[in-house]
Amino acid sequence: MAALQEQSGKVTTAAAMQDSRAEAAVSQPLLLLVVFTSGMSGLAMEMLSSRLLQPYFGSSQLIWAVVIGLVLIYLTIGYYLGGRVADRWPRLTLLYQLVAAAGFLFALIPWIAQPILSFSLSAFTDSSVGGFVGSLVAVVALFAVPMTIMGMVSPFAIRLSLGSVGNGGRVAGSIYALSTVGSIVGTFVPVLFLMPAYGTNITVLIFAAALVVVALLGLATVRNQHSPTAMLLLVVFSGGMADLAMEMLSSRLITPYFGSSQLIWAALIGLVLAYLTIGYYFGGRLADRYPRPTLLYQIVLAGGLLFAIVPLIAQPVLDWSLGAFAGFSSNGFVGAVVAIIILFALPIMLLGMVSPFAIRLSLGDVSDGGAVAGSIYSLSTVGSFVGIFLPVLLLIPAYGTSRTMLMFAAVLVVVAAIGLLRLAPARAMVTAALLVAVISLFFIAPPSVIKPAPYGTLVAERESEYNYIQVLDNKEGQRDWKYLALNEGHAIHSKYSSDPRQIEVGGPWDYFAIAPYFNANYQPSDFKSMAMIGSAAGTVSKQITRIYGPQTHIDNVEIDPAIVQVGQEYFAMNEPNVVNNEQDGRFFLRNSQQKYDLIGVDAYRQPYIPFQLTTREFFQEVRDHLSAHGVAVLNAGSYNGDVRLVEATANTMAAVFPNVWIINVKDSSNSMVIGTNQPTSIDNFIANAKRISADSKYNNSLKVVFDASQTDGKIRPPDQSAPARYGFVAPFTDDRAPVEQVIDQIILGAVKEVSK
Repeated sequence: MAALQEQSGKVTTAAAMQDSRAEAAVSQPLLLLVVFTSGMSGLAMEMLSSRLLQPYFGSSQLIWAVVIGLVLIYLTIGYYLGGRVADRWPRLTLLYQLVAAAGFLFALIPWIAQPILSFSLSAFTDSSVGGFVGSLVAVVALFAVPMTIMGMVSPFAIRLSLGSVGNGGRVAGSIYALSTVGSIVGTFVPVLFLMPAYGTNITVLIFAAALVVVALLGLATVRNQHSPTAMLLLVVFSGGMADLAMEMLSSRLITPYFGSSQLIWAALIGLVLAYLTIGYYFGGRLADRYPRPTLLYQIVLAGGLLFAIVPLIAQPVLDWSLGAFAGFSSNGFVGAVVAIIILFALPIMLLGMVSPFAIRLSLGDVSDGGAVAGSIYSLSTVGSFVGIFLPVLLLIPAYGTSRTMLMFAAVLVVVAAIGLLRLAPARAMVTAALLVAVISLFFIAPPSVIKPAPYGTLVAERESEYNYIQVLDNKEGQRDWKYLALNEGHAIHSKYSSDPRQIEVGGPWDYFAIAPYFNANYQPSDFKSMAMIGSAAGTVSKQITRIYGPQTHIDNVEIDPAIVQVGQEYFAMNEPNVVNNEQDGRFFLRNSQQKYDLIGVDAYRQPYIPFQLTTREFFQEVRDHLSAHGVAVLNAGSYNGDVRLVEATANTMAAVFPNVWIINVKDSSNSMVIGTNQPTSIDNFIANAKRISADSKYNNSLKVVFDASQTDGKIRPPDQSAPARYGFVAPFTDDRAPVEQVIDQIILGAVKEVSK
């Protein structure tokens, strides 16, 4: 009887498998569409979640780490559960129902995001950990369930698509390649097209609708109706850790040469995803043809060795790319693409081959295909999680980019050596020799990838969590200055002269001190406090202190602690009236009760701007922190006469402040955009300037700055016709702030000018 029951169970299982394969065969195109749409929506929601969080908690690296880290955790859980659910209930209808549920949950986010984010912000206000904990709670509440479901899709699809163990690698590689292609689309489409055009909330709904639509299409067409070894798992974990680590490290190599603009990041992320896609595809096919562990270990070994070479060739390759393609665009996009291809294409493709290869080697039977695929990819994603946080938070600050890269290369070589030692001892000896060579490079490599000083003499360089930092000595006329250059070095972020009599600095810094004089009959004694968002090494705070005296209270707000340290060490940023706050600017304002006579904003990196510092909601928060006659001053740039960014910012500020004024900076492409808390006029400013210049009782240093700025005749209100003429929406809001699109248009205009 028991034998008959066992036989009956096998027959039932076989019948269920046959029905499942019939379902998959009928709906294979839709199954692939679900995989693509899920991969696209998953990455789109990751980008959108950062957009939702930034107005509340800022854009510090810690906040980004929360978003990326938690998304990886959700995907890991989804991979694991999806494989097991698929093996137990291998039905297309269940997969489509899961996708529809995820789409519905994503569609709720625009309605529940604001109360959840507001609660998280108010519940965790501590300046040191509040942003981290609050953002953690918000991401868990908003994205945990739908993102976990997204992670279930690919292993589920692999299980439904498996016809036999012999094609397991091909199926796994193809499914994950298609999912990653979707991820590429989900990375670029929302950021470059949908969010600028429709805003964050509508974009969320678009991707939620895409999930629901493909799920309903699938449901409408469905008919009614061997475990991995420990060594293999170690290889998978190491590969996942290394590929994400190398993505983070590659950004550190690229940034000092080409900057950290959105186009540069797009090139980096897009190319890495493309390399992984190729690796997934060919790794699965190679595994089906040659399912041998020794080949997998040799692939890992080759990837590790190629990564070990990168620190040795990076500087000459980057120098060549920077020079060879300097004329193709204003921000080095083409040069960056070429450098990324040369340095990272082959090793990342090789790492992309690891997971589908491991799935093929681990498959004992088709019926456990979902569990195997889910386990392998969940473990790979855990490795990716480690690969994101370990270099950025620990290794790069301690050892620099080059040595950190060599560490991960050594991990790959060690894992390959252990695997080969068990299976092919002769090859393992050769691998051991190569490992010794890689470890030796760690000790002889320079402590960082040194980029020559863009001008002047290099005094010091640092690699922080946020920036590549250079301190430079430079001579202007008869005076010696220290400069602070960040990343690609196209702009100077701070200037310092040790001579206390040196008041005027030149450039946009001088204009912060004179901005309050748009108020009628403004007196220097009226100026008592200031907050400087994006204080860098303290140029403005030092000048304000020298002009208005040490009794003036100044809150400097700088997100990068390493820049604060450099400011204190090399720029004498140690005035007793200055408090340095190492926070995101908007998070600082949300948790401050202080009122200021002036709030300056100079937190914009070249050429891109944190969108959350350009919106109507942000400027309302700024105005709420101004005294009765306070002013807000923002430094905005233009290129070759293209002032659309200046006008976009000024038109947004005009939606909040009674009056907004634009002053063009002398001998510069920068403009200062000034919003006043009270109604003001140009006549007030001109009268104040003449009075101060003519009356000897006023602080002579302030007269020097007025005279040096030469503002007469260069002051104007915003151009209210600019939005229609330049084609951008105004005002910018937290939901819809196409600042990247505006700057892209400026960059593309510059490219056209260069190419003529």
